[in-house]
Amino acid sequence: MELKTNEDGKAIIDVLPIGSMVRLQVIAHGFQTFGDDYKIEKADMAIEIKMKRPGAQYSIYDKHDGSSIGGKSADAAPATAKPADSTTPPDAPASQPPPK
Repeated sequence: MELKTNEDGKAIIDVLPIGSMVRLQVIAHGFQTFGDDYKIEKADMAIEIKMKRPGAQYSIYDKHDGSSIGGKSADAAPATAKPADSTTPPDAPASQPPPK
């Protein structure tokens, strides 16, 4: 069912049976969409919704609190991967050259 509010932002519906669940979705131009489920517990109920203005869109290319730009830390050194040497035994010290 779709309803529109009056000039005061109020809408009235009187066909919901007590004990039923209703999903309320509010769409208003210039505001964030709101949605939630409510249980009808009594014959006269009031549900007050305070709408929020939309926030700025999030971009990974902008600097944020985590000092992250483009999904990478701005102060982190680039990671270098060391290839595994298949000739070095696993128990050999790192300073010794591999056996020949």
